[in-house]
Amino acid sequence: MKAGIIGPDRLRVLVEAQVDWLDVQWGTDDVRSAMSRIRSAEHLDAVVIFGAIQFITTDVIGVCQTNGLPIYVLADEESNRQWLDSIEGVTVITQLAEARPRIMPVDRPADGEKSPPDTDRKPSAAIIRPDGQLVAVWGSVGSPGATSLAIALSVSAAQAGLRVLLCDADTRGSSISVALGIVDDIPGLAAASRLAHRGELTEAEIERLVHTVRRGKTSVDVLTGIPRASRWAEITPSKSRPVVALAREMYDLVVVDVGFGIEDNEWVDAAPQRDGAARMFIADADLVVAVGCADVTGISRLIRGLDDVTELNGEIVVVINKSNRQSAREATDAIQRFTNHFVSVTVPRDGRGGIEDAWARGHATAGQLFELVRERCNLPTQRGR
Repeated sequence: MKAGIIGPDRLRVLVEAQVDWLDVQWGTDDVRSAMSRIRSAEHLDAVVIFGAIQFITTDVIGVCQTNGLPIYVLADEESNRQWLDSIEGVTVITQLAEARPRIMPVDRPADGEKSPPDTDRKPSAAIIRPDGQLVAVWGSVGSPGATSLAIALSVSAAQAGLRVLLCDADTRGSSISVALGIVDDIPGLAAASRLAHRGELTEAEIERLVHTVRRGKTSVDVLTGIPRASRWAEITPSKSRPVVALAREMYDLVVVDVGFGIEDNEWVDAAPQRDGAARMFIADADLVVAVGCADVTGISRLIRGLDDVTELNGEIVVVINKSNRQSAREATDAIQRFTNHFVSVTVPRDGRGGIEDAWARGHATAGQLFELVRERCNLPTQRGR
């Protein structure tokens, strides 16, 4: 029997060492790579997935079902068994021997033929529901106003009727909770990341951890950031990626405010990545909003930073903040001359009201930015779920 393995390296080693009746075709801990392999596989009888939320996604389940492949989830802990049992379209096992009598070779249709309909299989609500879009808001060093733009973008999306989650993933200087006046400030994203790392994160837990900030009829859910920069290790790619993956199933739009640092210290083997989470969020985003100031220093920093951001994600919207008519024109010319990007939105300096003004007025330029994001990300015109 031929199978693909999705999970940590130790899962593949376990399978290859102890199971002689299962021919492992490939093994990976990268969900996107696994989906590509499943789509292109001509001979595969089943997929075995490690029972953790970062590996069990609606996209993986959907691809397997489309290709007629049974999914076996190997659960090695009782703590997340209730969550695993609630997932439709998978079979939970505690040891691989349980899967042997169930796995049968799949008769795949010849070219041009269609697979017979599976009348016994009920559609899963988790598969039917589309994933929300992820937008990462990055700003160059020097406080160009990325947090303000992330908040204003979230508010504009909420005013348009979408369900929005705003995450503070700035490990160098989180400030969303202060800006929005959240008094009971628990590190929501860090707490959710810990649960995900233990395989215990559920939609109910995210709903428990978010703060719902309301102004009039508009509301935005917020996962606050870490209170001190020294706690950056609590937000890492392996811990935080599952949080956003689950959030995208719950919300129409997930806006993540990341820090300016996106350095990759790959020259140190196995070293913790200080900016690993920021790099991950930018790489995984459907769209990146890059923010810079209109002054000479701000533009030079933005130009250098765009080179690094582009290496991670080519879908970028450039925003020039704190500008007037002349500085906006000069900044636009400089960006077009020295980079492969162009300025999509220019934002004038705000008044003393700051965040409150942006929230109350929806900020005309933030509305313009949202319409651009809606078009680029193909967001629904109203709340989708």
